[in-house]
Amino acid sequence: MSIRSQLVQRVEGKALMRDSSGRWQVLVAMRADRQFWIEIRSPMGGAFAVLRADEDWVEFYIPRRKELYRIPSAEFWRNSARQKRFLELLPVKIKPEQMLELVFGRIDPVLITNCKWRPDLNAYAVLLKDEGRSRYVLLDPISYFPIQTGQASDMFYVKHVPGTLYQAETLEFASKFEFYQNKHKEMSFEWIELSWRAELGAKAPFFPESLGVKRINY
Repeated sequence: MSIRSQLVQRVEGKALMRDSSGRWQVLVAMRADRQFWIEIRSPMGGAFAVLRADEDWVEFYIPRRKELYRIPSAEFWRNSARQKRFLELLPVKIKPEQMLELVFGRIDPVLITNCKWRPDLNAYAVLLKDEGRSRYVLLDPISYFPIQTGQASDMFYVKHVPGTLYQAETLEFASKFEFYQNKHKEMSFEWIELSWRAELGAKAPFFPESLGVKRINY
């Protein structure tokens, strides 16, 4: 796990998201230092919403409304009331740490406090603890990428669809995930193009100040 964690510093590509209202193409560029650009595109090809992050701010831009919501990065990556309010704005119901785990196909070894082999699940059950919170992740026994984050008893959890893998050069990534809210499948996410780099690469681009949008701080 630690070798993959040190090797993969950037993941980027295209994906499809599907829910009860339809499907959208998603452009993703994410760095291991938590800077990213995630763009959800409409069926016509234009940007429907953009979520970006650098070392200072996480910003959510809705072009058709000309609204830009933002929160300090330090608040986005911790369990706080401000984080919860900001996440409620997003069309994708996902926790920030889960987003990193799924995109990079790994978890932070520093967070692992317990790991047990589960022969009934053919997976490792890993207990993670971060800022006093505990949660479980199931890991594939060969590639060690997360195959489920959370449990069916949780209000929200994500699982990898078995048998769907994406071979990116020398590494495998889980390519399709399903998101569950109160045991009901809300959405799926599937990679259609994926590549990774061993270096961080360019930072997430900024939204220009001349956009003339309403800026709302959280």
